[in-house]
Amino acid sequence: MPQPSEAELRVTVSPSVVGILRPAASAPPALTVNIKVCSDVEVNTWEKFVGSTRIYHVGIVVPALEPAMAQFSAAAGVTWGRVQRFPAEFASPSGTRTYDQTFVLSLEGPPYIELLVQVPGSVWERTGLHHLGMWSDDVPGESADLEERGCAWQAAILDGTGRRAGGCYHHLPDLDVRVELVSRSGSAPRLARYLAGGDYR
Repeated sequence: MPQPSEAELRVTVSPSVVGILRPAASAPPALTVNIKVCSDVEVNTWEKFVGSTRIYHVGIVVPALEPAMAQFSAAAGVTWGRVQRFPAEFASPSGTRTYDQTFVLSLEGPPYIELLVQVPGSVWERTGLHHLGMWSDDVPGESADLEERGCAWQAAILDGTGRRAGGCYHHLPDLDVRVELVSRSGSAPRLARYLAGGDYR
């Protein structure tokens, strides 16, 4: 079995990431792990990191953000990125509306914890476990496939042609939970900036 090269073991991390890297116990003595701690995060590097697992976040709807953040931190030691507040336009089977969204993501992950403030009359109306966020390289195609499998489409962000482009929620009836299809090419760089201390834009 070929030995891994130094390049395959070199890891670039941000100070916002908490982790422990250990070589395997069977690794030869000469094998080293090179770690570079940096303040500037290269988006392409982070895109590979956050895309290393298909299900990358868990969404939970809460009545109020700050108390939920404090409770989750106390229970699980979670730390948070910057709270995000901005309007977002979502299409649904009943039409298109703009909602004021307020949410925050954990800095630990994946999977990351996303807390969203409930919005009456929307897909985020009920509190509790809401969705599993999944990277997708073909949101329209996977959305159509889920509908064919009986998982109703509930809301999505549309692109300029009217196709479902991201933030695409489908309800899994037997589990009473949703999956959110998230465009890897569109949202991985945003997540990278967010984890580096910026906004999710």
